[in-house]
Amino acid sequence: MRCYLSRNVFGLCLTVIALLFLGGCASTMAPHNGPVHVDIPEDGYRVGLHHRSGVPESLLFGLSFSGGGTRAAALAYGVLEELARTRVMINAKEHRVLDLVESISAVSGGSFTAAYYGLFGDRLFADFEEKFLKRNMQHEIASTFFAPTNLFSMSSPYYGRSDVVAEYLDEVLFEGKTFGDLEQAVRREKRPFVLINATDMARTSRFEFSQDQFDLLCSDLSGYKVSRAVAASSAVPVVFSPITLSNYAGRCSYRQPRWMTRALRERHESVRRYTVAADLHSYLNSSKRKYIHLLDGGLSDNLGLRAVLDRLALTGPSELADNYQRRSVRRIVRIAVNAQVRHDYPQLDQFAEVPTLSAIAFAVSNTTDRFNVETLAYARSALNDAAKELAERQLAAGIPDGGDVQAMLIEVSFDDLSSEEERAYFNALPTSFNLPPDAVDRLREVGARLLRESPDFQKLLQELPSLP
Repeated sequence: MRCYLSRNVFGLCLTVIALLFLGGCASTMAPHNGPVHVDIPEDGYRVGLHHRSGVPESLLFGLSFSGGGTRAAALAYGVLEELARTRVMINAKEHRVLDLVESISAVSGGSFTAAYYGLFGDRLFADFEEKFLKRNMQHEIASTFFAPTNLFSMSSPYYGRSDVVAEYLDEVLFEGKTFGDLEQAVRREKRPFVLINATDMARTSRFEFSQDQFDLLCSDLSGYKVSRAVAASSAVPVVFSPITLSNYAGRCSYRQPRWMTRALRERHESVRRYTVAADLHSYLNSSKRKYIHLLDGGLSDNLGLRAVLDRLALTGPSELADNYQRRSVRRIVRIAVNAQVRHDYPQLDQFAEVPTLSAIAFAVSNTTDRFNVETLAYARSALNDAAKELAERQLAAGIPDGGDVQAMLIEVSFDDLSSEEERAYFNALPTSFNLPPDAVDRLREVGARLLRESPDFQKLLQELPSLP
């Protein structure tokens, strides 16, 4: 998300500026989402589609992948490799820890890895390096912009740069797959439920690609291409155009749920819950919000953690457990793969002159880093509160050992590296979609190592065999 930090991305920004003169400043795309029938379907791509075989009934296990271009995608890939290599015995049967994961929430660069694994499973470990991680996507996308047909198409105010990106990703990476295909991968192949997150421009709020979210728009997600969701999730402002959706609210049987009504009425009890509910409620007014414009998911949540936190705030942990058909919960586990880097601007505090635009851009972009700190702190407290509430409910229901509920937030972050030299290396990697092959290899290795060396992860491995 920092154009000024990378020469490669800076070059892409110059390319985009040239295209703005060719195609005009309007860059929103023609919507590609269709309406549902009159009745809202009960099925579709929704949280809690199934219960993965072999998962302890008392375990809720998910991953979150942050933004950060190829840097984030490679770090997440390394974590998935380590989870696939790590095996545990459960009920006298050996399982890969990766096969115990039921959900992945991702933004921006992390959404590429998450979506590919959700669609193609272990094929990720065979060809994702060649097809994405070690491919100069940045150069190829820039070249695609200059294709004669795309130059002509982008002269339309209804076809933007992200439209080009989505079609490119559809062809070279996601093979035309839709959310209907992703749903079947969850149901039939027992893969994790992958939640791709973008940002609603109008409210700077998180927007997720799930049928639950599309219900608000009276829209059918099943035919929507995964490539378009990933393009929206990684649509860096200015460099790429927004992805646009049509809002059909009011044309189907959707009715405002009780939790939304209660949250909007009780603002004084929880401002967080009220704000999330107000964002969702805004979609129900299609006369005011005819179209929804989406940008990079990192603008609203660069860690991919807010999806579970929003659900906890709106409906509580009991509803979350019910969605996954859990009568008794013992462990709520979330591995947060955080590819955030720490940049300095040493010249800023050395001179009295008015700071340059580059320095101002640096300060503005650092707001994302500060927001990440708050999100992590909020996640720890929210998950601990959820564990306490579930323990009270289970004890009251007379469930044996129902009070033994613990939350574990396991962070994989460059900040945990003990070597200052190694931290400096990873902090110097740009946010781009083109990294040297050796950088990709080092990111994969460090992702696996940081997870393996985490005391909380080791504690989880020790406890998994004894979980009911």
